Amino acid sequence: MPRWFGRPSTPRHASTPADVRRQSAAAACVLAVLVMGGCAALPPGVVSLPTPTSARQTPTQQPTAPSSSRAPILLAYGRFASQAERTSGGVRLVLKSDGSHVLVLTGFSTGATGDLLVVLSDLAGQETSAPDGTHAVSIGQLKAVSGDQTYDLPSGIDVDAVKSVVIWNDTDGSASGAAPLAARG
Repeated sequence: MPRWFGRPSTPRHASTPADVRRQSAAAACVLAVLVMGGCAALPPGVVSLPTPTSARQTPTQQPTAPSSSRAPILLAYGRFASQAERTSGGVRLVLKSDGSHVLVLTGFSTGATGDLLVVLSDLAGQETSAPDGTHAVSIGQLKAVSGDQTYDLPSGIDVDAVKSVVIWNDTDGSASGAAPLAARG
């Protein structure tokens, strides 16, 4: 028996779980060395495991994104102000890399209840209008009365004409809150 394995001794029984883990780990290491290349070439006290072939290969380059893709662009932003109901939070109008637009509500909260719509309006400031297609268009039901939310804008909306975002209560015909938009730039 090689010298670095120690002299033969009587079997020892582990007395603690830590001893069992140490003995199991040592046995696994010895087995790995024997299986992966033997121990005859190793000098006493040195354990070296061969590097797998896949680890020696040079890393390949990650595929690059097509040159036509671009990062989302912030077009406009604003903060909600309460009107008929307590309403707060931020809003962003974003051009996505695929050319579509989204409206993002952040930290949004309203005390309004009923049939709540998210409305884009061409009226600035605190002026509001029902979603009649003339000054305002609904982009859908409000998803939740609080939290971050994202709305895909239908194609054909002139985002340059959007001056505010309104939370419209269609049940009682009032604006719960509005966020005037400031163009980024």
